Amino acid sequence: MPSTIFTKILDDSINRFIGEYGTMPRQLFYNEEKNLFHPGEYGKYREEIIRKLFRNIVYEDLEVAEGFLINIKDQHSTQCDVIIYDYKKTPVLKENNKLFVPVETSVGVGEVKSTLSKKEFKTALRKLANNKKLKEFANGSIVKRNKIGDFEPLKNHSDQLFSFLICQKLDFKIDDIDFNDVYENIDYRNRHNLILSIEDGLFDYSFSFELMKDEQRKVYEEAGVNTSKDSNVEYPNFLQVECNHNWIKIEKNNPIQHVREFLSSIHFGIHNSTILNVDIRQYYRELNNDLFFKGNVK
Repeated sequence: MPSTIFTKILDDSINRFIGEYGTMPRQLFYNEEKNLFHPGEYGKYREEIIRKLFRNIVYEDLEVAEGFLINIKDQHSTQCDVIIYDYKKTPVLKENNKLFVPVETSVGVGEVKSTLSKKEFKTALRKLANNKKLKEFANGSIVKRNKIGDFEPLKNHSDQLFSFLICQKLDFKIDDIDFNDVYENIDYRNRHNLILSIEDGLFDYSFSFELMKDEQRKVYEEAGVNTSKDSNVEYPNFLQVECNHNWIKIEKNNPIQHVREFLSSIHFGIHNSTILNVDIRQYYRELNNDLFFKGNVK
């Protein structure tokens, strides 16, 4: 049976978030001509209300902040509206009040927008995908991983950054979205995990064993898994299957249910994401890896 206390507290937080995200900015940051002024302050405002909402579902060792992702290949992201990372295991890298977070300790990355046109929607998702793929070059010993084995971000969905887009509204028809066009020349695994439109609904994915190769599906059937049943998942690639995009329309009788589902999926995704140690030597000098081997010098 669901906890009435937990549900009440979370629902109150969701309702405050919806009000602060939609109504308050128009009163505080837009003039009579509906033009945004003080965009820097507006950015800080959005970051704070996202942080307050996520604090209900994010464990205390994770921080939610605005900043830039970096990796050992001297690559960096554009500015990310939201980075979720393990602050206890992250070197504090700040320059001119800008935060730089190594991908090794990052578990989630998000874009936070207002009303999006079709063109702006595509731009936001492509930016998110390019930022997401930076973790494919993470390198370090494993601190936390939800399965035994090596770090394999090209294959394992939980070794990748969990990515999401939050917006107030999509100002075009949902049926007009062609994700193959949006993500042209971008690997399927780097597509978004979740898209939340507060006034419209939620995009996640639909996983089906029918999309799996016969020999791979047989392994699950022999293990007693019901392979005839489809499932909603938070990953574009799940069990090495390219999943179908799934749209969950806002319910008129329950207008916060899609936000509940979003938070539930965020909680699951980021807490199952792999965290690695940051080897700062690899960030400021090249190492001769041939020197690091097992055994004794004779």
